[in-house]
Amino acid sequence: MNKYHLQITTWTGISIGATHFYGCIYGEFKPVVKKFKTDLDFDREKYDVERDTEDSEGFKSRFLSREEVIKAAIKTFKRLKLKGIFYLGDAAIAQPQRVLLAPKALIHLARKENELWKKQRKLYDLGGYDTHEREMEKINQQWEKLWKRAKNRKIGNK
Repeated sequence: MNKYHLQITTWTGISIGATHFYGCIYGEFKPVVKKFKTDLDFDREKYDVERDTEDSEGFKSRFLSREEVIKAAIKTFKRLKLKGIFYLGDAAIAQPQRVLLAPKALIHLARKENELWKKQRKLYDLGGYDTHEREMEKINQQWEKLWKRAKNRKIGNK
């Protein structure tokens, strides 16, 4: 199963309201053989999130909000015909993340992950691990079991 992650970055200028958002879709790190067979490196797919047309200032990849980036990222993901599960977040995060898109075979698992992500977000707002460590760990364990069962049953692996 391929996994892709949307990372959103921001830029704030000195002018009033000069805040812009950018998005990039990253695939998983995969081994790549370099010049010699003994030289192994890792690389990953990378795609800039762009809107269909330029904005009034001639930009296709600059957005005014996170939600605009997310909407354009979903369109970009579909336009590129990428296959796999599409997360909002970073590949280095080992806990539930918001799933933006999932293949039909994984949609029920993606919905469960989104439920776990929402529960964990609420706990983060209430102090996270500092005040709710036991609940946070319980959610992480549920998340790990969810995807372990899917892997064992080979759901979504084609």
